[in-house]
Amino acid sequence: MKLLNSEIEKEKKYLANVENILNGEIEELNNDVQKKMEEVNATKREIYEDSERESVYNQDSIRNIYSVESKVDQVNKKLDKIELYKRATSIPYFGKITCDFDKDKEDIYIGITSVEKDNKFYVYDWRSPIASLFYNYELGPATYKIDTKYIDCNIDRKIQFKIKNGELIRCFDSSINIDDEYLQEILSNTSDKKLTNIISTIQKEQNQIIRNEDDKNLLVSGPAGSGKTVVALHRIAYLLYRDTKLQSKDVLIISPNEIFSDYISDVLPELGEKNTKCFTLTSYLENYLNRYKIEPYVKYISRIENGNIKEISKKLNVSKELKRFLKKYYEGFNYTRKITVGDYKLSSKDINYMFNEKYRRLCIKDRFRKIVEHINDQFRGHLNINLKNQIFDCLVKNSNVSLDIYEVYKEFLKSQKLNTFLLNNETIKYEDVLNILNISFYVNGVKKDLSLKHVVIDEAQDYTLNEIEAIKKMFPEAAFTILGDDNQNINLCDKSKIIDYGSLFKTYRYIELTKTYRSTQNIVEYSNKVLGLDNVCAVRNNKGVEVEIKDLSSLNKILSDNKDKYRKTAIITDNMDKAKKLYKELNNKDIQLIDFDTDVFEKNIYIIPSYLAKGLEFEYVIIYNEEEYINKNLYYVAVTRAQHKLTVLKNKE
Repeated sequence: MKLLNSEIEKEKKYLANVENILNGEIEELNNDVQKKMEEVNATKREIYEDSERESVYNQDSIRNIYSVESKVDQVNKKLDKIELYKRATSIPYFGKITCDFDKDKEDIYIGITSVEKDNKFYVYDWRSPIASLFYNYELGPATYKIDTKYIDCNIDRKIQFKIKNGELIRCFDSSINIDDEYLQEILSNTSDKKLTNIISTIQKEQNQIIRNEDDKNLLVSGPAGSGKTVVALHRIAYLLYRDTKLQSKDVLIISPNEIFSDYISDVLPELGEKNTKCFTLTSYLENYLNRYKIEPYVKYISRIENGNIKEISKKLNVSKELKRFLKKYYEGFNYTRKITVGDYKLSSKDINYMFNEKYRRLCIKDRFRKIVEHINDQFRGHLNINLKNQIFDCLVKNSNVSLDIYEVYKEFLKSQKLNTFLLNNETIKYEDVLNILNISFYVNGVKKDLSLKHVVIDEAQDYTLNEIEAIKKMFPEAAFTILGDDNQNINLCDKSKIIDYGSLFKTYRYIELTKTYRSTQNIVEYSNKVLGLDNVCAVRNNKGVEVEIKDLSSLNKILSDNKDKYRKTAIITDNMDKAKKLYKELNNKDIQLIDFDTDVFEKNIYIIPSYLAKGLEFEYVIIYNEEEYINKNLYYVAVTRAQHKLTVLKNKE
């Protein structure tokens, strides 16, 4: 429902006032920055003059150095605030609720950041406790929580605004429901090349995930297009706002591939937060294991289409056999020589006792280290580091076991009659990496990263239960937000469910999202038929264009007819070889091939294999040669990338 003209004029005046406050804050911050930089430069001159007079820094110089570091940190924080306020001047707020607090009415404006002057809030940050009313309630009684205190009110009115470049385009009465007029407008707009924030259209079921502070570990399952990824990013932004001790550097996002990492890279900066750490699992493990490259998951999926599925499945499911092998292998430790250091002699019997009994709860390398420390204790800790290293090397060299995790794994594979773990003698096969990692845990111990406080695992259906367990071991202090869709599991060798990961945590909450906000009704109905689903419902209030079924030979005409209609068009093939072949055949300079090494979207039309399209969305999707999709889950992934239009190409026959 539209507002009265008098109300609209009132809102325009309020908007102008907020804009003036923001511009005033920006000017004040700029002045502060200039003043601080003048102080920094003056202090730097003092340090330089002190260094000219003296060869070493005196106490005053050291204090000045710390002062410079502190002031530079303050400047950087103010610059970040300026950028956030500049962004806010374009769209200072998007919603307003009128709340009755025991007959004391207040208008609560909600935006990307708070706007305050003279102890009055003109706009509340979307993450503030009171802003939860906007997302969680329709008109009527409502409650929000500040720390442990609950505050009751009555929501008398709810208004949504469309503001662009500081200008009020329109505003209207609204209520939170699936047919929300503003949500429909947002969904029908063309999409950007990168994922953007959704603070103006967060739905109640999404908000409950974003604002959950009660559960350390969340498992979120939801259909394609339910907003899992963007909800996870908003959850990070919310937690960074609420927990002053949590910083962006304390958070890790485990991403499915490099192009996905680029796709999500704008969301947190839009929300006024720095980007977190973001790695694929294989890139992280390459640094962890530090010898070979590791085959990326998407290349593994491509390879297993025509690979030995039986052997790959066995390698992915030999954790029990590997544990038994390692126990037997290292229980066979038998040292047959004594160690002599000066006048001190350590018998082979004592060495065997310490390794096999006294220190048996430690990892293998630490057992050797403890034996060296035992010898060092006999010399009251006076052995130098070089001598201790020589003793360590002597113990290892003359033992009958190896500390080389790759040599140990070769022995294990031989015992299981399995083939090599390497591709082209330089890259670890994806199905072998977890086994090698577990051997590293057993031999070297787990290198724990205690600095990470929160880990987000997106597209979690791509990981086995054992992989999630290994990730948890490496980040023992972290809370986890794990998101995925069982129906998008394209790994033919593993069928773990999102709910299964709960067995790894002492406490967790499992949440199911049930609605898709990506595709038109027609596209949703078509994708449902692929896997026989009925639990996915579209929120768009129009069915959209019909899903087209056309001949393969019409591709060039389709591209010509739809040129410039969509900002993102994807031609999705079932694998990389076919994507490369099609790209070569089309020979079109306006098309970008998305391959294993692509990390940035550069054009508006893409040829992309289905397994690289996971987690992404495109306004227009063209499925190339539907008959070649053998894996139904892979086909489901492909068709659910479409937002507004879907065309399926088939052979004439």
